[in-house]
Amino acid sequence: MPAYAARAFYSSRLQSLRSQLLIQRMRDGMVLFFVFMTILESVKIDIGRLANLKPFIIVILALAFHYGIMVRRYRWRPEFNVFVLWWLSLFIPVVGGTVISPSHFMVIVLGQLLLLGYLTLTYTYLYDRENGVVKAIKALIAVGVFSAGLSFLQIVAYFGGVHIGVSHADTVGFPRAESIFTETDWHAMYMGYVTLLLIICGKHLFRQRLHFQLALSATLLSLLLSFGRAATLGFQMRFGIFLLARRRFGMIAAGAVVVFLLMMSIQLKAPFIPESLVTRFNVVSNLEDSSMDSGALNSRLFALEMAWDFVQKEPLWGNGAGSIQLLVDSMELREQYADGGKMNAGRGGTNLFLTTLFDSGVIGLLVLLAVLYVLFRVGLHSYRMAGQARLEPQRDIALFLVLGLLYFVLNCMANNFIRYPLVWLHFVLIFLYHRQLQEFFRGDAYANSALR
Repeated sequence: MPAYAARAFYSSRLQSLRSQLLIQRMRDGMVLFFVFMTILESVKIDIGRLANLKPFIIVILALAFHYGIMVRRYRWRPEFNVFVLWWLSLFIPVVGGTVISPSHFMVIVLGQLLLLGYLTLTYTYLYDRENGVVKAIKALIAVGVFSAGLSFLQIVAYFGGVHIGVSHADTVGFPRAESIFTETDWHAMYMGYVTLLLIICGKHLFRQRLHFQLALSATLLSLLLSFGRAATLGFQMRFGIFLLARRRFGMIAAGAVVVFLLMMSIQLKAPFIPESLVTRFNVVSNLEDSSMDSGALNSRLFALEMAWDFVQKEPLWGNGAGSIQLLVDSMELREQYADGGKMNAGRGGTNLFLTTLFDSGVIGLLVLLAVLYVLFRVGLHSYRMAGQARLEPQRDIALFLVLGLLYFVLNCMANNFIRYPLVWLHFVLIFLYHRQLQEFFRGDAYANSALR
């Protein structure tokens, strides 16, 4: 082959490789954009309002257009049928119970239908992306580090006189940052989630140890500065389970002692503990004087009592999803349960299980338990498959997916965000990783996606 022909051949070959690399990076960027759009805004489906649904609806419509019109292909798992049953269970009060607030009820029904479409479409989208699960996890970390950095800027700006994206400074004693969210509790929840992800899987996802350490330090510090009680407690418990799975009994014992001493110091108001920390985490004082935390604890207890009373009125059929939001705003009920004060329904209900009882009765609760059973069963099966094959990175990813689900369930005991799209993205990752591991052991085409 002449020299000029060889140069032309290798030049065209190099150009082709560059084009392929550019396309691959653009696809990776689309996964990052998709994850960011899923997390962006506090999508208030759970509390029966249409506010802030626009980013989520854009994601749904884009995916539906691509797979419904352009590609005409959906991927469905048999386990998704239980999610259909979950949606149908919302109509139980229509059959035999009472729908107290039809307007809130319709928003919940519409929102969960969108989430059901999101479950299927996202599963298909990430399945079609090579190494889709790991790319989604890396995108979650990238958004988490960005959110942590933004929260630091918001806190610094507050002390510089710019009060943007912070709240609770007067009641807590320290500005709680919101980062890209519209609620400080959402930010705290996400920081705990990403910190847990980094601790379990970070060493497999970063090429340089320094980058891993910086990312972990940023998200952990942002979690601590968020003063999110449910998020902090959820993170500690899931981290303890992770250490138990690794048989780090010494670290568990040392950590338990440190946490116990810290909590005792807070309850006893030790002088070396910052006042802001005492104010936020001293449960006894907050219950005795609700002004200490703006009534956040007491108002939840009032909502719990009220919800339980209504559950007893319709134990089998429920009172209609979303209706609790109408009740907590009723002045008559405020006088009855909160002496005229506020009742905080915890972002969509008192907690996951009691709210489900309120919404759809005992039958609805049984359906929810079936959903959680399916999720945990699939996640644990992935963990056992990877563990038996002695695949450490894959085992750690599977372990994170199980502990991440536990983390969300525990957080939903105080802030019920089970219909938050990020939670449903986690559902998708559980199912998809299980599928990819199965294909790996069968030797199918997408096997490598679970292992890279």
